[in-house]
Amino acid sequence: MVVGVVAVAALSGCGAAETDGTEAEPSQQTVVDPRFDGAFTVTELVVDGTDLPLSMMPRIVIESSFGDLTVEPGCNTYFGSLSLTEDGGASFTVTGGSDQNCENLAAQEQGILDALAIATAWEASDDGFQFRGENTAITVTR
Repeated sequence: MVVGVVAVAALSGCGAAETDGTEAEPSQQTVVDPRFDGAFTVTELVVDGTDLPLSMMPRIVIESSFGDLTVEPGCNTYFGSLSLTEDGGASFTVTGGSDQNCENLAAQEQGILDALAIATAWEASDDGFQFRGENTAITVTR
C-alpha cells in the first residue's frame, strides 16, 4: 500500500528566518495525515521477539498535528509526544501519567510502553498502522 503524507515543520521554529533572508530548514518533521489522528486500539504487541497477550483492549490516542500522544495501556493513562517522518521514521516519548497498581495488567502496560520507546519506524496497513523497532512491533487499528 502506498502512503501519501504531508510533512510540515514541527511547531517550534516554524517559519523562522535565517539572517540571509531564507527560511530555516526544520530540524524535525512531523507527519500530518488525518489517518494518524484519533483513538486506536492495540491489536498486536511483540516485544523482544515475543508476542505478548492483550487481556484488555489498550488504546493509543494520537493528535498528529500537535505531536500529542495519550497511551491507555490498561488501567493507567500516560501522555507524551510523537514524531512521525515522511520517510517512515517514528519516535515516541512518554513524559508522565498516572501510577495506579495494576497487578494483572502490569506486564501489558510495560510491554506497550517498551514497544513505543523502541519504535523507530511506522508503516500503514489496510486498517491502521504498525510501529516497529528492533524485534518489537505494536499494531494499532481504528
